[in-house]
Amino acid sequence: MATKPAPLPRLRVKLNLLHPQGITEKLPLKFIKWLISYGRFIVIAVEVVVVAAFVFRFTLDAQLDDLKRKINNEKPFIEGLSTDEALIRQTQLKLTTISSKYQELDKWSELLPKISRYVPSQIRFTSLALDKNGSSEISFKIIGKSKSNVDLSIFLNNLKKDPIFKNINLDTVSFDQGEISFTISGSS
Repeated sequence: MATKPAPLPRLRVKLNLLHPQGITEKLPLKFIKWLISYGRFIVIAVEVVVVAAFVFRFTLDAQLDDLKRKINNEKPFIEGLSTDEALIRQTQLKLTTISSKYQELDKWSELLPKISRYVPSQIRFTSLALDKNGSSEISFKIIGKSKSNVDLSIFLNNLKKDPIFKNINLDTVSFDQGEISFTISGSS
């Protein structure tokens, strides 16, 4: 008779993919391993940044000292230019005032060339003041010096003959150091 073969023992394998096999490491131990492996690179990088910042600070301090020294060397020169700056500012203010007043009144553009046309070569103005009186009338006051009374009388007569000028008056006349000082007022 035929004998039955003996049954083979069955192998049972349990495979658990969800949990690691072996001893599980605790969190502090994992952190220490990470710190030893990757953390040292982070520490080295931080140290390099700190040393670089330290060296950079010394270079900035050296540059700052150089700039302070240069500024202190240039201070006397700049302070010496303060009078020139004040003169330039004063001149700019005068030019701005003249420009604004000149643009305000269209009649001034006619008045100044007319006055200058009548001025003889030997007369020089010390002061010329223009002022607006009323709606359209401009009054003027000329202070000047002349080497001869003939030039002064020619200038005065030319102003009186021109119909644009009114109320031409010779306010003051004086003789000082070989020159005639005069003041003429009028309106236009």
